Amino acid sequence: MSAGDRMSGAAVDGSIHSGTCPICGGAPRGLAFPYETTWGGIDFHYRVCGGCGSTFIDPVPTEEQLKTIYSWGNYHSHHYAKVDRARYRRILELLKGRWPCKRTLLDFGCGCGGFLVAARETGYDCRGVEYEASVIAQAQDRSGVPVTSLDALAETGLRFDLIRLADVHLHLPDPAATFRTLERFLVPGGLFLVEAPLENHASLVFYAASAAKGLRRRLGLDRPATIAPTMLVRVNGRVQREFFRRGLGYHEHYYEVFETGWPFYVAGRPLCSPADWVKQALGAIAVTFNRLQRGPDRRLGNRFVGLYDPTRDDCP
Repeated sequence: MSAGDRMSGAAVDGSIHSGTCPICGGAPRGLAFPYETTWGGIDFHYRVCGGCGSTFIDPVPTEEQLKTIYSWGNYHSHHYAKVDRARYRRILELLKGRWPCKRTLLDFGCGCGGFLVAARETGYDCRGVEYEASVIAQAQDRSGVPVTSLDALAETGLRFDLIRLADVHLHLPDPAATFRTLERFLVPGGLFLVEAPLENHASLVFYAASAAKGLRRRLGLDRPATIAPTMLVRVNGRVQREFFRRGLGYHEHYYEVFETGWPFYVAGRPLCSPADWVKQALGAIAVTFNRLQRGPDRRLGNRFVGLYDPTRDDCP
């Protein structure tokens, strides 16, 4: 199903009102609590899917709005200036330990290029893809790895053993269509490495944030956010796994839920008020509690990493 098939009803401002859930195609059953933001003079709400229970944005930002949202100055320079090298190394060790034959890697939505640097140093032959021109230039300059648009990459005819999407597919109007497109860039037996937030998943930070939001609303103190609508879909772990395994028909080689404590816990963030101290403490507790849980399929957490095979062919 194309992005156009999943949307209907252009608004006066040019944005597109959501018709169905981009994860399962289900119809909305109402507004989701507590997510709403006003940006660029437009009110963006989240609706609950009557099928899978995920929440998705309404209206969907236009292509021009998305380019503005994800430009270097508006997004990447703020959210990805600090590189989590420890997490990169852990993921690369997982790949090398289980699939040493996988040597070529495409980082789709490579952002600042931090993962490209780590992968290149580990021995991978890497390339990156980004959406907006300013980000492409910054990522290539910072990583020393070729970074292009997807259209430009298609002209090279290159195929890859691994395609990584980290914090990408839930920011897209039609994630299923994106994966179907990217399948053509995999060699036979190639794998998708996917990382993303689980914003509707059970976690200590999720419960604390929801309770605080509910209390402010009851007291009449709550106001809509005034930030760009970057997250187009919010899911939990069950919905996320079903999207890959049933929706796309992929074989799941690996799946793990983990916790970062975000947005409460951010290393090095200045603590200017008692509320900041409380949030930082809650985030740190959430991270610690997650590490005490056994097994990769942890019940509490706010992110996941998975390896998926669209061809079901294992590495020889």
